Parts: sequence; structure tokens; C-alpha cells
Amino acid sequence: NFAEAQAVDASQDFTLQWGSFSNGDADDLISVFLFYEDGRVVFQAPDYCLPLPLLPTDSSVVIPANTLIKDRTYSAELLMGKSFYSSTNTFPEMSGYGYRLRATQFTVKTGAGTNPGLTPVLSAARVQPDGKAAFDLLGTAARTYGIQRSDDLDAATWPEVGTAVTDGAGAAIFVDSQALGNAPRFYRAVAK
Repeated sequence: NFAEAQAVDASQDFTLQWGSFSNGDADDLISVFLFYEDGRVVFQAPDYCLPLPLLPTDSSVVIPANTLIKDRTYSAELLMGKSFYSSTNTFPEMSGYGYRLRATQFTVKTGAGTNPGLTPVLSAARVQPDGKAAFDLLGTAARTYGIQRSDDLDAATWPEVGTAVTDGAGAAIFVDSQALGNAPRFYRAVAK
């Protein structure tokens, strides 16, 4: 189901399907892998740690909801292996297996949900002549960010003290409406 695999809803379970393994039997294998852009495995079947079995007679596997991230393209590989050798007792405490493998490589794409955009960065902190804190904000173009402030870095809640709307280049300046006192203040920006 390649066409369906190009618009996966990452928030829902997705059943990846393929044609059956011709002449596949219990000694053969099927494996499915999905990879991040940097080559790390994001999903694999079989996966004995989950447990997520995949038998040679299977023609589908369920990728659980929220395994994938919205608006991403993953490299994928389906391996089918025909067993030609298996031994568990030729050498003591050693097993041996041989497979003739065929691989099909393809992509899996998740649909564009709410794009989180760039992580906002506050920089160039300064105190203005009137004693108010000011920051440069860099984020996604034409995006509204809530600016939150706390007197404690580990606070359970961070009240919003204002907003900043970025320009076409993703830049904005935020000035706190309240002048600084002697206590430390911590600020962060969050996408709205």
C-alpha cells in the first residue's frame, strides 16, 4: 500500500502492507525497518523487545500511533529472506543461519499536521534605560510566540507576560512590560 504510506496520519495506527512471500515457510524471515534521516531506526519488526512478532507468512505490520512524527519522510526497507542453512548443534554453544535476502526500499511519509516550526530562541538579552528586559527572538516566520517569565527556573508554572510576532525572516523583539527588580528572572518563548 505504497500510496497510503505517503500520507500517514502519525497520530493513528498505520497498517503497512505488502504482497505475500512466495513459498515462504516457518524457516524464512521477513523484516521491516523505518529510519530517521540520520540512519537511526525508528521502527522495526520483528522487535522482540516490544514484543512485535513478524512471521514469514505475514503480509502486514501495524506501526503504532505516535511512533512517527508529523510531516516527515522516513526511509524504509522490507527484507524477505529464504533460509538455506540452519544449525544449532554443529558447533557447541553456537548457532548458524543462512538466508538469501531480497530488499525493497521505499519511503513512508507522514502528513502535515500542525507544523511545530522552528524552536524559538531568545538571545541578546539586555536591560533598557527604563529598567525593562528586552530580547531578540528568532523562530518561524509570521508566527506568534508566547513569552513566559518565572522567578524560579524549576517553577511548576510559567505565566505568560506577553507575545511576540515574528516578521518574514522569523525575527522579533520582545520587551517585558514590567521593570526588572533585584531578583533573578527567567524567560522562555513557546509557540502558540
